Amino acid sequence: MSQMLSRSSKGVAGLLSCPVTPSYRKCSSPSTLRLHDVLVRSQHTDGEPENNSTESTKSTESTEDTKPQPRRYRSRLTHHLKPRRERFEKVPISVTSLGNPGEVVVVPHPKRRRFVDVEHSKDRTDESKDALPFMLKDIEDADEILDSDLVTERIESFRTLYRPGDKLSPAEWENLRLDFQTSFTNQQLSDYIEEFKADNTVSEGGLALDGGAKYAEWRPGTSAFFETESAPQAGAAKRVATSLDLRGKYLLTERVLRDCWHLGLVGEVGQLDIRLPAHSLSLFLHSEHFSFEELAGLHDAKIDITHSLGLVRITGRLDPCEAIRDIIYDAMTRIREEDLQLYPPGTTPKGRTRVFTADFLSWVSKTYGVSFDLTSTTPTKMFYLVENKPKAESARRTLNLAIHDATQPPIPFGTYMAASEPIETYDINPELNVSWADRQKSWFRWAVPSAQTTSSSMSDTPFFNKHEMRLSDELLKLLRARARTNLGNTQAHESITAAVGRCLFQHKPFDGKAITAAQLGKLAPLRTFTTDMPRVIPFLQQLATDFQEEEIQLHRLRLVPSAVHANIFPQLELDVGINPGGFETEYNVQNAKAILSQSSVDYLLPECSLDLRFTRTLTHDVLENFGVDRPLEPLQGSLRDFFSKAMNYEGETPLPAFSQLSIPNHLLVETGEERDPDGFTTAEYMYLPVNDFRGTRLHQYDFENHRLNYSFYESGPFSAHRTTDIFLDVDMTDASEQAPKDSNSQEPVQQGFNAFYKAACSLAFDLDRSGRAM
Repeated sequence: MSQMLSRSSKGVAGLLSCPVTPSYRKCSSPSTLRLHDVLVRSQHTDGEPENNSTESTKSTESTEDTKPQPRRYRSRLTHHLKPRRERFEKVPISVTSLGNPGEVVVVPHPKRRRFVDVEHSKDRTDESKDALPFMLKDIEDADEILDSDLVTERIESFRTLYRPGDKLSPAEWENLRLDFQTSFTNQQLSDYIEEFKADNTVSEGGLALDGGAKYAEWRPGTSAFFETESAPQAGAAKRVATSLDLRGKYLLTERVLRDCWHLGLVGEVGQLDIRLPAHSLSLFLHSEHFSFEELAGLHDAKIDITHSLGLVRITGRLDPCEAIRDIIYDAMTRIREEDLQLYPPGTTPKGRTRVFTADFLSWVSKTYGVSFDLTSTTPTKMFYLVENKPKAESARRTLNLAIHDATQPPIPFGTYMAASEPIETYDINPELNVSWADRQKSWFRWAVPSAQTTSSSMSDTPFFNKHEMRLSDELLKLLRARARTNLGNTQAHESITAAVGRCLFQHKPFDGKAITAAQLGKLAPLRTFTTDMPRVIPFLQQLATDFQEEEIQLHRLRLVPSAVHANIFPQLELDVGINPGGFETEYNVQNAKAILSQSSVDYLLPECSLDLRFTRTLTHDVLENFGVDRPLEPLQGSLRDFFSKAMNYEGETPLPAFSQLSIPNHLLVETGEERDPDGFTTAEYMYLPVNDFRGTRLHQYDFENHRLNYSFYESGPFSAHRTTDIFLDVDMTDASEQAPKDSNSQEPVQQGFNAFYKAACSLAFDLDRSGRAM
């Protein structure tokens, strides 16, 4: 009996699930008859339906005499066996066509679908339910709603085999997901997720780093956006679903496995986001001791940098991402911070002294591998990696040198040409032979056409040959007029140098190509003086060398006070002698001068490819301060150590960046502060940058009874990369002492300077001729 009920119930279920064909929906029979027809056929499982309800009734009356056929087969074939009902009618007319009576096809008007009245439909439904066999009622009673706790218990039974953080193989993951999503409905999974979220709030876990930052943790899946959730598993399923395009029950299953149970897949790709301060991120990008590209290549991962967010996003598998994270955090512990004081207290940079532009600071950061705190117009803090300490010191020196160059007083210029004589201008590209600030500008030189050619023969110099030699007197007056006068009781030594180079003017603030010296003076464009001159050695080989060079090697060093002390402390010029004879090489400071005042004038030689820069210097001898128990004795010792190590090292040895020096108080500029005149004050000094100490070697020659000094060194990256210092010097103190004490006559001084002026001009023209002959 139970088997028969089971088969009958399946038959009835098949009948109810059979879709109604279009022929039934558009049948001309009333809806009630069609419904009755269905009810009759559902209660009598024998016979086949006919075209109309009458035939159907006859069929049901004869069911007792026919053998019953299983309903499940008949329900599937009903719409195939029922003949198609004609939907048109042929009506004859009194017209013949091709010898045959004509006909007209009449098509009935299509009937609109009628909406069933709810109340009558409900009555008919009740009647139909009463007519259904008792077996359907049994099926409906068996469909009970499962308790939610029971469903949760069933879901948790899958979870007992795993612990949070477990990583499953791809095969295990697919099997678990398939078994899980086929065992529960969408609603049951959704209810479980909501219940789990309410009972298990995701904590913002993670270790805290110095500064309050959270320890970044790896998240499965990839996302194109930065996520603010602190917990690594927050939204993991959403990230994975987005990349894999999961929907429906697949997405619900993924949310249960990842967000609720915190399970993962072995070897899957994820992301790890690290937030860094702006200065740390900039430091890592520019440092020689750290490279994001190398980290990504070594760990087979991808690293993306977002500067505006300070975000480092690492994409890859779990272990490589965490290894890169640990390296980044370890590098952060090696970052050092140094306070910067670049201007005296209360000083505000204005005009030309505002050198710290965004481009310049960016260049310094990239060049030296440092970063700055840019909360103000002037950097107040510098950050660097501890292993990059030497370059950080060079970066700080560069900042001070930039201020030093910008605060130098303007230098006037003069020439032997008539003020009304127009001279051509030629564009010059000094390339790397000027400072960084001057490389950003365009330059031209004021010269006659013959001076700018590269021909082997040099043309005549008619203007120079005819100029009045008394111009040297005016030049000396101009040099002395710009000297510092408030020297107090300090004994000063006067000397003048004439350096050879090229005087360049910034761009062309005028129309046309020719311009007179008077017009050029009124325009007063910015100028620079370059000293890179090739082919100098053949000329020097023709001169007699100083006999002392065979015994002692002389190295000249220039120390400049840092910017915060520049207006108070003097510059120092030291000559260190190296005597390689005997059992041990000796290193001694032979000359030490404090530069009290300095003034310069650029002298243009338009008929020559070179120009001159005359510089008058007032100095004070401080050599006695290098003795035992004297304030500069530590500098003497540090220089000995430096040169002894550098001489034994085959590679390049640059000069140190800074040194703390004690200077006698009587050499300092008065600032209103009371100081002991016999005491000393300590300040920070910096060495001018030289890539190798050998470049400080000073060679001396005799040129027309004047001492010619020559040195060549490479510097940079802020200063000129190549510098050729070739200059004459003369001691004006001896000439002044020769003048009568009871007379104001300056004739000996003028005569001595006039001879020096002629020798300097001859040096420039001779070097030009020598260079053209090569």
